[in-house]
Amino acid sequence: MHAAERAGAIGPPDQANALARVGALSFRFTDAVIADAVTAFEQQLERRITQTASQRENVIERLLAGDPVQHPDAALGYRTAGRHLALIGVGESDAGAIIRALALSPALVTSRAAWIRAQPVDWQRLSAAGLRVAVGAPGAFIQTYRDAQRASSVAAFTRSR
Repeated sequence: MHAAERAGAIGPPDQANALARVGALSFRFTDAVIADAVTAFEQQLERRITQTASQRENVIERLLAGDPVQHPDAALGYRTAGRHLALIGVGESDAGAIIRALALSPALVTSRAAWIRAQPVDWQRLSAAGLRVAVGAPGAFIQTYRDAQRASSVAAFTRSR
């Protein structure tokens, strides 16, 4: 008998089994840690998206109310100077679906409306997608929104008749 065997050392088959067990435990531990990290990341991302959307809605509310807003472009991630088209969904159409159907960018999309830089638009894409939209006249950020609001009110009135 060798000295290693007398001292309780394990042989090659037992070493392989022990190594496989340690490897399996290591992978199981790593998988659990990564799954927890992914869950935490997704929760934080969802909070940040919700917070960012809420902040953007707040900035837009303040702009539309005529309140001064410092650095609105940075807060919105969209340039508010220049000429725009405001788009408001009519009926079941929502602003996000409208922008996706038009495939235009840059765009600012909120729960109430969307804004795009004043540009030629293929309105047939909306019809093909079954979407209805109220559009403001090309103009300043706030003015085109007000125009789109009026158009939306007219569309709602005519639908109810």
